[in-house]
Amino acid sequence: MQSGLGSNEIIKDINEKLATRKLTTRPILGKLLALIGCLCLASLDVVFKKSAIDVQTLQFFRGGTQAFLFGAVQLIEVKVSIWTVYANNWKLLLARSVCVAVASIAMIISVQKLPLTVYAVIEQTGPLFALIASVFILKEWISAVETLLGFVAFFGVVLVIQPPLAVFDLVNGNNSATLTTRQYLMTVVAVFAPLMFSTSKVLVRKMSTKGQPTPLSVATFSMATVSLISGFIIQFLDSGFNYLNCLSTTQVYYLFAALMLSTCNQIVTYYATKFEKATIIMIIITLKIPILFIADVILYPEQVENYNFLQYIGGAIVFCSVFAMMGYNYLRQTAKAGR
Repeated sequence: MQSGLGSNEIIKDINEKLATRKLTTRPILGKLLALIGCLCLASLDVVFKKSAIDVQTLQFFRGGTQAFLFGAVQLIEVKVSIWTVYANNWKLLLARSVCVAVASIAMIISVQKLPLTVYAVIEQTGPLFALIASVFILKEWISAVETLLGFVAFFGVVLVIQPPLAVFDLVNGNNSATLTTRQYLMTVVAVFAPLMFSTSKVLVRKMSTKGQPTPLSVATFSMATVSLISGFIIQFLDSGFNYLNCLSTTQVYYLFAALMLSTCNQIVTYYATKFEKATIIMIIITLKIPILFIADVILYPEQVENYNFLQYIGGAIVFCSVFAMMGYNYLRQTAKAGR
């Protein structure tokens, strides 16, 4: 009588099942981490707006926390000589770090001055700027579908911002929800956040096309270090070294919450890229628009009451077009990989 599978066959069968389960659970874990990162980003924007802490203080402490964290990560994970990585890519690393520092400053300033939903819509135009940056930096071509979706998303942003044009005054009538002159200026500042962030991501792709790829921990550490230095310089020029003396107890709590949320987002996003494709992560991050709209409804109902129908339509257009653009990129990459 046959006693069944031998021990070697049983072990092989178990290993195959474990490998299959690992392949199916890793993408799920990546999506879950990306969702947690999205929630952290949305919460971070709310904390920035509620705290009213000056930009240089937030920039200094965020940069310092992330530099310390990813300095440790790169020492643990990077297998090659760190100095060799910096020597081969220092120009691109410096350019990326400066882009992120400028984007962080623009983000903090604009999120404190603009309604959360308006800022979220502008911020999610990052993929549009990434396409433009890819043309100039990576010499890539934009497809007709991406161009069309880009124009649709831009039209949605115009509907949300509603610049002082006669057509919006005619449509809105006495119920005009246009922004103040200062807030219109803040929308220009807000554009620098997705513009610089997207450019920094394209520079990361540029580094990956060179002979020796740059570990993400090294790129993040250099970015955080430049943010730390920029915050230090601005703070010193503004008020010396009085980082905490001018903060109330409530603002210190908000600062601590901002550091925790920022660190959590960096960690979960860093490890999400190890389990899931970057395009899928970007699709999940677009959920910031409805999340921040809900936060607007709960925390600032008086602002939401001033939104008109066109602004709701514009926000939905931006969300759907960016979502569709990222989905199109994912399908195109999947089809290319299957060839």
